[in-house]
Amino acid sequence: ASSVATGGIFNGLADITTFAQYLYKDFTFVGIALAGVGLYGLWKKEKTLFSFFMVYVFLLLFYLFYAGFPVYNNFQLGTLERFFIIPYQTFAVLLGLGLSYLLQTYTMLFLNKKKQLNTVYTWLVPVFWGILILLPVATFKRNYTVLSFLKTDRTIEQYADDILRSIPNGAVFGAYQDTTAGAMNYAFFIQK
Repeated sequence: ASSVATGGIFNGLADITTFAQYLYKDFTFVGIALAGVGLYGLWKKEKTLFSFFMVYVFLLLFYLFYAGFPVYNNFQLGTLERFFIIPYQTFAVLLGLGLSYLLQTYTMLFLNKKKQLNTVYTWLVPVFWGILILLPVATFKRNYTVLSFLKTDRTIEQYADDILRSIPNGAVFGAYQDTTAGAMNYAFFIQK
């Protein structure tokens, strides 16, 4: 892995831009807005937790910037994507906090108006559950159509076969890179 010191500031900025593009693509505007509402809710109710999340999100983004992985092809993009896992989990938590804050806010707004409270619950609860269910379903549908071809992709198997064919019988083999080790583990444990 290269760092900004060796990879340059442009690689770091490209990684942040790539992360923002994928965050928008995967969480959509609704998800990002709900994460923002979650941060706002924390700011209103839990200042310490809000401060933690702000520092945590900043450090996650700073790491992406500092790592500065060059992204010139799909393989390098795949290498970078593994660093999105923790920030995505963080945004998912903030999204849930945003949904919770919206539900609590609407409930409190209509709490003193008993007649209107029933009206609110008749449309708010289905909307809440609709967002909670439809957003992941829509994301799954979009991702499935893009990634479904991978079930017939045999790149790793072919790579492992090429390596195994190049090794003489009885040789001791050691893999030190994640791609090679992953392919060999797949061949050993899955293909046997």
